Amino acid sequence: MAVIAGIPGMYNYTYDTMDAVGVDVPGAAQVSLGDLLGNPAASLPQLQRNLMNNYQAILVGSFFTALSFKVAKKVLAKPIRKINTGLFGKRGIIGHIGFKL
Repeated sequence: MAVIAGIPGMYNYTYDTMDAVGVDVPGAAQVSLGDLLGNPAASLPQLQRNLMNNYQAILVGSFFTALSFKVAKKVLAKPIRKINTGLFGKRGIIGHIGFKL
């Protein structure tokens, strides 16, 4: 199993279904929800292998996603505040009717 690495979110995760000798590994394909519900005994080990092979990329991606949301929130705080004041402030478009979120 291999993961295409790079900038998080830039590439799709793919799975090698060949072993080192070049023989197609049975059950090394992606696991669908139907497979998981239909035959959990065969699907759960594959799901566990996929998770163990890709956990590093998942951790890095989730860290950078959380970090980027925090940075974007700080960068966009002033423009969002201006928009909210323009809409919901005392002299805003719908602020005078007593509408609040």
